[in-house]
Amino acid sequence: SWADFDLLGVDGEYISFTSKFCYLGTIISSNLSDDADISRRIQQASKAFGSLSAGVFCNQKHLSPQIRRRLFMAIVINLLLWGCETW
Repeated sequence: SWADFDLLGVDGEYISFTSKFCYLGTIISSNLSDDADISRRIQQASKAFGSLSAGVFCNQKHLSPQIRRRLFMAIVINLLLWGCETW
């Protein structure tokens, strides 16, 4: 309702609008809210942690705590905080 559709016409065709889209791994919404992107990042980090928990983080005596911490920071935290400078 706020857009002037006459300005968006090209050869009688109109550019369609969407409420949100993914650009370079970040969800951009029409209301410029970060909620969808943050929720998606939390979900991705949770999935990564769940996938790694049985094999890496729990009951594995052959991996030192330092290696576990590095894996957690490199995978889980990286997924969670990717693009957070724009939040």
